[in-house]
Amino acid sequence: MIKRICSFALAFTMILSCFGFMSFAEDEIVKDGLEAWYDGKNNTKNGHNADSLVWEDLAGDNDVTVIKDEKNYFSSDAYHLNSTKHNFPSALLDLVNGNEFTVELRLGEVKKIGGSFATFINSSENDNFALFLRHSGDYVEFKSTSNARPKVTGGMDYVTNSTLTITFKAGGKCSMYIDGILIGATNVSSKIGAKGDLFFGHTESGKTHEADYRGMRFYSRALSSDEVVQNAKADGTYDPSLVKNPYASVAQPSTNIIGDITLVEYVTSKAQLDAYKSAEFTPADAIFYLGEDLKVSNKEGNAFATLDEVFEGLDNKIIPIFYIKSNKTADGLIAYLEDKKIEDVTVMSDDKTVVKYARQKYTLLRGVIDYTEALKGKVVTQKELLDIRAECTSHLAKTAVLPAEVASRENVSYLNSRQITTWVMSEDNFSKTDALELILSEAYGIISSDPKMIYDTASEYFTKNSLVRSPGMIGHRGIPSTHPENTLEGAIAAYEAGADIIEVDIYLTIDNVIVINHDSQTTLYDKKLAVESCTLAKLKELDYNGCKLPTLEEYFKEFKGKDVMIFIEIKSQKPQIVTKMKELIEKYDVYGQCAVIAYEQTGQLPRMMEKYPEMPVGGLSSLTNSGLESTLPEITKFVGKYNTTFNPSYTGYDAEYIKESLARGITTWPYTINTPATILQFIGYGHAGITTNYVNVTGKMIKDIDIAVDNTDGQTKLYASSVTYNRTSEKESDAEFFIVEGDAATIENGVVTFTKEGSITVMAKVTKTLNGYNYSVYSSLLTLSSSNNSTPDTTVTPAITPDVTNPDDCGLTGDIPETEEPSGNKTIIFVIVGVVAVIGIVA
Repeated sequence: MIKRICSFALAFTMILSCFGFMSFAEDEIVKDGLEAWYDGKNNTKNGHNADSLVWEDLAGDNDVTVIKDEKNYFSSDAYHLNSTKHNFPSALLDLVNGNEFTVELRLGEVKKIGGSFATFINSSENDNFALFLRHSGDYVEFKSTSNARPKVTGGMDYVTNSTLTITFKAGGKCSMYIDGILIGATNVSSKIGAKGDLFFGHTESGKTHEADYRGMRFYSRALSSDEVVQNAKADGTYDPSLVKNPYASVAQPSTNIIGDITLVEYVTSKAQLDAYKSAEFTPADAIFYLGEDLKVSNKEGNAFATLDEVFEGLDNKIIPIFYIKSNKTADGLIAYLEDKKIEDVTVMSDDKTVVKYARQKYTLLRGVIDYTEALKGKVVTQKELLDIRAECTSHLAKTAVLPAEVASRENVSYLNSRQITTWVMSEDNFSKTDALELILSEAYGIISSDPKMIYDTASEYFTKNSLVRSPGMIGHRGIPSTHPENTLEGAIAAYEAGADIIEVDIYLTIDNVIVINHDSQTTLYDKKLAVESCTLAKLKELDYNGCKLPTLEEYFKEFKGKDVMIFIEIKSQKPQIVTKMKELIEKYDVYGQCAVIAYEQTGQLPRMMEKYPEMPVGGLSSLTNSGLESTLPEITKFVGKYNTTFNPSYTGYDAEYIKESLARGITTWPYTINTPATILQFIGYGHAGITTNYVNVTGKMIKDIDIAVDNTDGQTKLYASSVTYNRTSEKESDAEFFIVEGDAATIENGVVTFTKEGSITVMAKVTKTLNGYNYSVYSSLLTLSSSNNSTPDTTVTPAITPDVTNPDDCGLTGDIPETEEPSGNKTIIFVIVGVVAVIGIVA
C-alpha cells in the first residue's frame, strides 16, 4: 500500500481555556473525553520549546519528563525517540484500565532497531497494554490482556506518517484505525488490567525503535468512527482514497445444511446484475466473463457492464468471480483491483496457466480451475482425480469445478478429502431431483442457472442442521488418549478406532532419515536426546512403554493401500527435509494418501511451494476468530500467500465463519478438540476435518448408509445398511423410507407395492443416539422401476475407477496445546448420503 499523506500545515490559534485546550482555526480535534494531549509542534502550553525537558499535557496536568540527548530530542514538530523509555503519569494507567478508552498515536518516520518488535506504548509489569509492530510478518498489533487482538499485516507502511487510533470498550469492540480508516476490529470481553508503569518507547534490545512522535491523545471513552475521522482530518493525515473495498458479507440465505453449500451463478446481463439490489434471494458468488478491455460480457462476448458497475451492483453482499482467458486480462484486472484497493475477489479459468499467472501477481486473489468441458462425457479414474489435485495445487488454485455427469459422490469426496474444494457445474436444464443429487454429491459449491431452485430443494428435503459432507476424523499423533503418541502402535490403534487421517510430526536425523516425534527432543522416551543431532540407530535404542521411535517410511509400509490418509506436519526447519520427504512419498507411491501441514515460522511453507508444488499444504495458525470483519481478511491473505487450507486453533471458528470461508473456497481444519460435546459441536459447524486425541469418540457414529433391496418371499423389501467411522457395517432394522419422486408405488414398513407402471425415487432414514445425542442419517437416492423390481435402476453418476493404492477419506490437522470450549445441551442430526455422514446440531 502506498500511503499518500496531505503535507499541509495546520494554522493554530493558541487560546488556553480553563481546561488547557488549544483551539484550531479549522478541523479541530474532538474534545469530549480528552484527558491527555501531547503535541510535538506545541510541546508546551506556551508553544514550541526545543529545549524543554517536559512534554506538557495540553488537556490537563499529565506532563511527561523526556530525555534530551543527541538521539532523543524535540524537533520542530515531533519528539524524536531512539531506544528510550518514558513513563506516563499513573492517571493514564488508570484511564486505560477503565471500561472504555481511546488512544491515538501520531507517528512520522519509523525505523526498526529491535530484532523482534517496535514497541510504541506498553505496560511494564504484565504487558497487558501493548501497541507495537511485529517484524515477523510485518504486523501492527494491539494486545489487551487475554482479549483477542487486532492484528493487521503491512504494519510498517501503515504506521509511518500516520495517525494510529485504538478504541476500546469492554464487552464491545476493540478497533484499530489508520488515518481515520478502520483496518481491524475484535470483540473484547474484559478490561485490560495493566500493571506497573504505562510508557512509550522501549529499551529492551528486541523491542526498540526510532521514530518521530508527532503527538499522542488519550480519551476516557471510545470515539465513534466519525470522530476518529475528524481527528485524522485535524492531523492532516486523512485520505479517503485509502478506504478499502470491504469484504462481502454473504447475503445468500442459509440452507438447512451445516457448513452450507455455496450457490453460484453466471451473470449474463445488466438487468440480472441490477436485480441483485432488490432481490430477496441472492447467491453467495456471481461469475462474470471479463475481456481484455475489462468489460464484462456474456459467454458470447457481448459486453454489458464495467467493473465499477459490477462492484456497485454486488453491493458487498455477493462475492465476484471473474472468468478470464488471458494474462493480459489478468494484468488489467489486477491493476484495477490495486488502484481501488479491492481484495475480496476470485479468478476462474479453464486455462490453469492463467490462474497461476494471476495468483502469482496478486496473491489476495483466490483461484478456481474449470474442468467442465475437459471432463464432459468421461469416466474419471483415481489417477485422473489425483492429476486434478496436482494441477490445482501447482497452479495456485484451491477450487476445481467438475461437470455434473462426473460429480459422483465418490469423485467429489475423493477430491474434497485431498484438500481440493470441489464445486459442481449443473446441466443447463435440471429438475428438483437433479438438484437433490447435486446437493448429495458432497460438493462445497454448485454453479447453476437457478441457484434459488437449489436453495429451495435443500430447504425442502433436509431437516435443520443437516450436513452433507462428513468431516475427516484426524487422529492427533495417533490416539494419545489410549496409546503412546507418535508411535506406529498408536497410529494403528487410531485407524482401528475410526480415524480417517493419522497426523504425524517429522524431523530429519543426522544420517538423513525422517523420523516421527512431536518435539525436537525425545521427551517421551527414557533419554532426552536432540532428535536431529542423533543417528537413527541411536534413536532406535530408546524405549517408551515398549514402543520404539518410528520412521515415516515405517508408516508408509504399514498404511499404503489402506483407507486412511497420513498428514505430515513438518516440525523440522531443515530445508532438505522437503526433498527427502518427497523422495520417500514417490518411492512408496503414496501421493494420494499424504498431505503436508506446517507453521509459517518453520519456513517450510515457501519451500513446499518451491520444492513440492503439487502437494497440498495446510497452513497451521494460532489465530483465533475475533470477528469476521478483521479475521477473514487476515486468513485470506495467509492462505493466499502460501496456497494452503486454513488449520487454526479451533476457538471461535463457528458456523457463521464456515459459511463465509467456504464461499471463498477456503476449507478449515481446526485443532485440537478433545471433549465429546465439543467434537460433536464442531462437526455440526461444518468443518472439513476435526483433529482430536479421541478419535474413538466418533468410532461408532454412522458415516454412510445405503438402501439395499431384498426380493425374497415374493415381495420387494427395502432395508438400510450402515457403515461407521470404525469401519463396521450393520443392517438397520428400524429404517424409515419415503418417496421423493414418483407416484407409481407406496412403501409401508419397507415393503414396496407398485400400483401402476412407472418408477419411484426413494431415500432412507435411520435415527440413532450417540453419547446422549440423537441423530438421523439419510441415504443417497435410489430409483425403483415397476418393470423390474429385482434390479432397481440406481441412477448413479459415473464413479471413479477403483485404485487400491489410493483410499478415500482424509483431513488436516495441527499441533498446538489443546484448549476446550464449554458446549450447551444440543441435539445432533446426521444425514448420511452415500459415502458421507450428514451431521448437524439443533438446540
